[in-house]
Amino acid sequence: IGNIADMIVNDERKPRCIFIAGPTSSGKTTFANRLAIELEVLKKKTLILSLDNYYLPHSQIPFDPESGQQNFEVITALDLELFKKDITALINGEEVHLPKYDFGKGGHFACETPTRITSDTMVIIEGIHGLNPQMWQHLGNIESFRIYISAMNPLNIHSHLPMSTSDHRLIRRLIRDFLFRGYDFNETISRWPDVMESEFNNIFPFQESAHIVFNSALLYEIAVFAHIAPTILKPEEAANKTIQYHVERLNRLLSLFIGINPNEIPPTSILREFIGGSSFKY
Repeated sequence: IGNIADMIVNDERKPRCIFIAGPTSSGKTTFANRLAIELEVLKKKTLILSLDNYYLPHSQIPFDPESGQQNFEVITALDLELFKKDITALINGEEVHLPKYDFGKGGHFACETPTRITSDTMVIIEGIHGLNPQMWQHLGNIESFRIYISAMNPLNIHSHLPMSTSDHRLIRRLIRDFLFRGYDFNETISRWPDVMESEFNNIFPFQESAHIVFNSALLYEIAVFAHIAPTILKPEEAANKTIQYHVERLNRLLSLFIGINPNEIPPTSILREFIGGSSFKY
């Protein structure tokens, strides 16, 4: 991450906006905070914006024609006009009352305290749609630096079977959803096919527009999950046979690892985004 910060600062285009995007459970939020620290070490001021705060009011979120459910994964679920207005105003040095999304109340509200940045401040924008051209092409002569992040595990189960990167992220999400979002594995696994479909439609097509790719996978983290997951993934509590199959499959995968107690993991580690105990707020 320090090397990426060096690249941004030394970029001849002098980018003011840094877009970070990637599929679910890639560690975008922790990465954004770590990158901000590295840029500040290089004497740069930073402001972090989450695209989650730009969701439209809940009543305006578009519906998926197949499932009949509201689809938060498409870019049309975001208030793009408000985002463009805020970014332009910030870059021009104007005061902006940035939005904060309240999922409980189903909409965003403007923060009472206005935000203003200086001409040497870099704006870090993180969210699943960060690489979509609709987010950055409107900036005109304001240059952007774009980063794609994902957990690309290099481990192989055996010589002909690499460990799936989607399974890696699914295990991350299962643990985070259980510990911090009040979802058990039934809900997370039942939603996973829609999440995957959205990634193929809304994230992966734009990864080639990134200036750099960051692999957030840690070689030891599956062993940490092997220590935690058995208390979460219980086949006998599966809602149906399909979910039971996936729980048993993931348990078999995790059984190949000797569990590691997470106590020694640094609080700034990207892994803390999923297991708790992080120095950063989410």
